[in-house]
Amino acid sequence: MPMIKQGYVEMEIGFSTMHRFEPVLYSQDITMREVPNSRRKMKWLESRINEEWDTYIDRVAAEMRQSGRLPVYDERNGRRALYEEREHGKAPVRYNGDLARFEGIGYGDGKAEISWSREEYAAHNTTKGLYLQRSRRALPMTACGVLTCKKDGKEVIVVEERDSIDTDGSDPVLFVPAGYLECTSIGVLNPVETVAKELEEELAGVSADADKLMAFSLIHSLQNHEMVTMVHVPASSDFSGIRSGKGTGRLRVIGTGYQGAVDDAKEIYLLGKQNGLLVGGIVDFIGYRYGAKAREQALADIVGW
Repeated sequence: MPMIKQGYVEMEIGFSTMHRFEPVLYSQDITMREVPNSRRKMKWLESRINEEWDTYIDRVAAEMRQSGRLPVYDERNGRRALYEEREHGKAPVRYNGDLARFEGIGYGDGKAEISWSREEYAAHNTTKGLYLQRSRRALPMTACGVLTCKKDGKEVIVVEERDSIDTDGSDPVLFVPAGYLECTSIGVLNPVETVAKELEEELAGVSADADKLMAFSLIHSLQNHEMVTMVHVPASSDFSGIRSGKGTGRLRVIGTGYQGAVDDAKEIYLLGKQNGLLVGGIVDFIGYRYGAKAREQALADIVGW
């Protein structure tokens, strides 16, 4: 399949692979370089970002009440924030966090250098739903772990089904662990480090060596317009002992053999483009595991071209 046709198929599914890391990158192979924010701003867009934030918080709070959950208002980073009252205290649901905007990527001496800048979540909350040039989007970086383990003696990928409130109204089936590359006063974790951190927070019962986590592709999610690094998390655990640490999701598995992975990806693809990132991640995992020709065939098999 010609590269241009692969690009059309990816767009049909709802993703675009920007880079495939060959060879795969370990944590020490990725450096993060902070640069000035290059997002092109317009007065009307900045006004809309400010106006929509309060409306957004109130809408999510109403959805929580309808589902029997208790919203709690607070403030964070100069904007209203929303938390949920739980048994062991307040848990964040929505807040204006500092995100790492993707500015570019370069290579040298077998390593990757990712350029990033500071961006607020409120900007992403608005720009992801508008028809805009990429230069005007927030383009936050996230990292998704493709967690493999054994189930009934066979290797599988663990994914999680969540309610739309917990997924920001986006993909109902998600890779786990996953999270934004959130900024601190001293910098940002790289994608592999982010997945290792999220693994400890999101799942229980997983035995995985953090030094063996491997980044294998960078995907532009066309649903939420996020730049997502896919990271393989090879675990020695059995699926029967793994559970959601936050208690908000239902775990299920996807096959890792070529046919099983393609069949599961096609089933998810038919549910709609909101699952484009998940399908794209499976496609890139096939390429990482079985090679470029297998990835090309998987694209054709999933969409029936």
